[in-house]
Amino acid sequence: SNKGGAVVECEGIQGFVPLSQLIGPARELYQPSGPPKPGFIGMPIEFRITELNRRRNRAIFSERAALEAIKKKLKSERIKDFKVNDIVKGRVLGTSKFGVFVEMDGADGLIHISELSWDTVMDPENFVEIGTELDVQIINIDIENLRIALSLKRMQPEPWDRLSSDINVGNVMKGSITKLASFGAFARVKGGLEGLIHLSELSYDKIEHPGEIVKEGQEVDVKIIRIEEERKRLGLSLLLDKNLESEEKPKDNNVDVESKEDGDQEPSSEESEEKPKDNNVDVESKEDGDQEPSSEESEDK
Repeated sequence: SNKGGAVVECEGIQGFVPLSQLIGPARELYQPSGPPKPGFIGMPIEFRITELNRRRNRAIFSERAALEAIKKKLKSERIKDFKVNDIVKGRVLGTSKFGVFVEMDGADGLIHISELSWDTVMDPENFVEIGTELDVQIINIDIENLRIALSLKRMQPEPWDRLSSDINVGNVMKGSITKLASFGAFARVKGGLEGLIHLSELSYDKIEHPGEIVKEGQEVDVKIIRIEEERKRLGLSLLLDKNLESEEKPKDNNVDVESKEDGDQEPSSEESEEKPKDNNVDVESKEDGDQEPSSEESEDK
């Protein structure tokens, strides 16, 4: 060994394995100076030739590349045994800011951060520990690129399927802002349920964008103002002291959470006309100062 790696001989040809490419048991015995640890000299390793220049008598080997080639070959065979929706056992290999890598008996896959839990996960590194064994569901297989997409949250029932009795209109709950859109902010409350706080329910004052009031990841107190189990819609409000009026007049904040995935676009003007807001005051009455006729006048007419 030397300061930068190890010298390897194969069939009478010597090559160099950089320290960054030495990843097996030899790496554990490696030391940059002084006499080598027992067992290091003569230890067999598998490597791939990454550079060969006969004129300069130069050869660069890589144990890492050899291991990756072996794993790729094994995965290309193993992936054929998997099917979408299969439940498999795995072990956490590592984490990143966008998800968790899981090894499944010769193949590895990724649990994207959005598939870790029905609740919001801000940091996958603090969500699971490396080496943890868990059951995951296969949600997509890309044989061409040898990629397997996994889900951990789908091992649990969807929040709307286990709606608890303490989720009622008028309840005030803790929530976390998950995303901002032009028409409002999405928040996740107890049990993983996600709902929309329409722009008009963020502040008593007129605002142009929800970012003026809240930001992603912020913890807030929200009031449940609408529950539509069949359509899986939840209407929320930050205006906690606002009296709940009759729910017969739907607001524009009746936007499905799925709109997040469709580009977060505000409902069209035609949709807005079909779903009048609670502040449904006639424009002409505002200009002429006319007031709505009383019930007696209506009967006379």
